[in-house]
Formats: sequence, C-alpha cells, structure tokens
Amino acid sequence: MPGKENYTLRTRTGHPVVISLPVNRTTGFSWEIELCSPQLKCRELPYRQHAGGLGAGGVQRFEIGSAQTGEFVIRFKLKRPWETKVRETRSYRIVLTK
Repeated sequence: MPGKENYTLRTRTGHPVVISLPVNRTTGFSWEIELCSPQLKCRELPYRQHAGGLGAGGVQRFEIGSAQTGEFVIRFKLKRPWETKVRETRSYRIVLTK
C-alpha cells in the first residue's frame, strides 16, 4: 500500500488545524480516519469539489484539535468502502502547544 511521508503540523491548544486531502469521489474512493490519538478531537468537514463540473475532483477535509498539549498521531487511508484494499495512507504528527 503506497504511503506518503509523515507530515508535522503545529498549532496551539484550542486552535484546530484542517487537513485537506485530495480525492475524486466519482471514483468511489474516500479518505477514512484509520488512527486518531484518543486525546484528539477529529471530525470530518463538508467535501469541497473543485470547479469543473460533474466528475471533477475535490478535497475531503478533517478538523483536528485538542485541549491538551503534546504530540499526537492521526493516520488516514484512501479506499473504497466496499473493498479491503487500501490505495494510499497519510500520517500526520500534530504538535500542540499552549
């Protein structure tokens, strides 16, 4: 399963970050949270389609935050819901400071 290198995002507690992942939903693929540290609050935001009309790709967005300081991990997988094969993974290290 191809994976992207780990990314590091830094923010302050109480200031969530938004992770935007490219996807074309017309292919059936979507990003799922595979791993989210229990201290993080992870929620999916509405999908944003790029201009270009029917069949155009877009971005799937997730808001990540916490009231705790520290380093946390979140990992996403790109797959079709009816398949077990994962097309891609992406991992993020979230560093939260006061």
